[in-house]
Amino acid sequence: MEDMERYGDYNEIDTPPGSGKGLLLLKIIAAIVCLSVTGLIVFRIIMANHYPAFAKQIHFDDTLLGYYNATGGNVGALTQNINYEYDDSEEGNIFCDHLIVIREIGQLQVAVKFNRSVEENLAKKFGKSPDSMSGTAFTFRLVRDNADAERADTYDDRCVLGTLTLRKFDTGMQYGYYKLVFNGVDFTGKDFGGKIPSWIRLETFIDDGTGECKPENAFTVNLIYQNDTVYNVFEEYEISGKEAP
Repeated sequence: MEDMERYGDYNEIDTPPGSGKGLLLLKIIAAIVCLSVTGLIVFRIIMANHYPAFAKQIHFDDTLLGYYNATGGNVGALTQNINYEYDDSEEGNIFCDHLIVIREIGQLQVAVKFNRSVEENLAKKFGKSPDSMSGTAFTFRLVRDNADAERADTYDDRCVLGTLTLRKFDTGMQYGYYKLVFNGVDFTGKDFGGKIPSWIRLETFIDDGTGECKPENAFTVNLIYQNDTVYNVFEEYEISGKEAP
């Protein structure tokens, strides 16, 4: 009987010393790697949708401040969801969001964002690339549809809307952010026989140091404002206590 018991002992598979701790360590390492990858993906998603406060909030320049005081704070600011936040669905060079318009004073505000990787596409198109994070790489203008032409996008000097009066810039991680304010924007269409703009585009140019929007420096186009039969939804922009002057 003792021999049988001993024989059974010999057939037991012993766990090698330390193998249990090694397996636990592997599981811990695998869990850390999974959490790190998940965290990185979540962080990238957050950053891809993030705009700093200065870019997305309403900016009170002298024009808007005067109107705010004259109306007791009832400026009639509107906002609209931008249907196409990027200029190109494949490259995604320039992103726009947080549109704010005050039609009564002809003002348009918009936030612009880009990833530093945009420099690769700049180099492909122009053979060189400015430092996108310098805050002086780009300049911008607004253009409306040409209501007098057979093709709405046919260029006309009158299609250029307003003047860029404010261009604030900052960076965060690999992103650059602009806050743009245009004044003198004609929302009534007075130069087109009263035909209001059906859409407004933001055109981005490389700034060669002159601040001018030269055709040879044209880079991207973003549709940021729609007021046509297909899409014309605007909502009131509520000015928060933090934004109020």
